[in-house]
Amino acid sequence: MPPTVDIVIKSYPPDYGWLAYCLKSIAKCASGFNDVIVMLPRSAPLNLTLEKTVYLDTPEGYLQQQVAKLNADLHTGADYVLHVDSDMVFTRSFSPKDFFHAGKPIWSIGPFDPESKKAWYHVMAKCLQECPPYEFMRKCAVLVPRDLYAKLREFIEQTHCISMDAYVMSQPGHEFSEYNCLGFYAWLKHRDRFHWQEINGKEDWPWIQHWSWGGLTPEIRQKLEEITK
Repeated sequence: MPPTVDIVIKSYPPDYGWLAYCLKSIAKCASGFNDVIVMLPRSAPLNLTLEKTVYLDTPEGYLQQQVAKLNADLHTGADYVLHVDSDMVFTRSFSPKDFFHAGKPIWSIGPFDPESKKAWYHVMAKCLQECPPYEFMRKCAVLVPRDLYAKLREFIEQTHCISMDAYVMSQPGHEFSEYNCLGFYAWLKHRDRFHWQEINGKEDWPWIQHWSWGGLTPEIRQKLEEITK
């Protein structure tokens, strides 16, 4: 029996315009997934009909949304979680098998460029107490075994003597990277469970991403309408 996979999206009001197109593209292009779970602030509900909605009571913020993603396992019973961003729009058919290789979840890695090394190297080293050989946040869609979240939480609590939530929220200058730390933990402690795929810049992903902070311009909106119609 194939493993079950839930799609999980953490969103908030400034991204709701993008989220609408993301969900339309999933409905159009996705097959074989168990549930689509959307995590939203309780203060800003949406009337979603095809998705499972999880309302969070925590304040919105850069670190808070990372904590929410690292607790995704608390809202799903699937074997795996596929993390998707609100500003991702799928352009062709896809299914869980696109995120596995030889029965193992694919985790994309790559060498540090100067800016990413400056931003993320010390974050991973501080959290995991080891020197990372790669950057582990190399593509937008990240597939995670459900049991890995609890293992990371336990590791952080044992290593830093505070809960994972408290550790992330205590980082100065918003210096944390959920997927880099989760991926580096998987590399250190569960390497044989994954297929490690080094990114070369020529990959053909079944999605596009515009980065929501740039704004949903009329030109982008028209393009997304065409893709998702």
